[in-house]
Amino acid sequence: MSNTLKNGVSSRESLTCVPLRLSALRKRRGWNQRQLADASGLSQRVISKAESGKTLLTQSVQQIASALATSSNPVFPEDLITDQIEIAKAFLKAFHTTQIRMTDGIYEHLTANPTFNFTGSEKKILFAGHHEGIKEFDQAIQYFFRMFKVSSKARESEYDFFENENQVVCWGKMKIGLAESKELKLTTFAIRFYFERGKIKHIESHFDFQFMLNPT
Repeated sequence: MSNTLKNGVSSRESLTCVPLRLSALRKRRGWNQRQLADASGLSQRVISKAESGKTLLTQSVQQIASALATSSNPVFPEDLITDQIEIAKAFLKAFHTTQIRMTDGIYEHLTANPTFNFTGSEKKILFAGHHEGIKEFDQAIQYFFRMFKVSSKARESEYDFFENENQVVCWGKMKIGLAESKELKLTTFAIRFYFERGKIKHIESHFDFQFMLNPT
């Protein structure tokens, strides 16, 4: 899913960039491959390899990240080598399969102090609102699964994912029902993931709970 850097230094001799993200970050700077090569001190052949998903020396990835970074838009090696969409998919899979224990399954993908926003009326939905830190997120998940239940089968093929630099948006429908009910209904949802150095730092979650809480 991702190559891991520790304190900016990889335990591996080579790393693989995510081609589409690297290409998008290069184009954000308004550069072609030749210009990125010049800015990073690498050859155009190395840049071409990186955008083809071939392995590079760790130092080369670090040089590319440094060249792409600006004061307003920092870029780190982790941003180039982490498959953010795969992490978003892992999050949703844990939501369906491990459910109330999902925090354990996604812990490795979270920053040290992530934040979370769950839409909804805080008077009606205990987990709604803003949460800071893994402990608060875990508590919100506990509340969610006391109030609702979801299908244990991930419907990944029915979800759409869109990535833009350090963000991934997922939307679609999933089967959710009230905990005390036997019925599950297709519910629309959208989740926006914000990443920092290859890990989730913020999540905005939007579910249409109202038609379950106030059925017509």
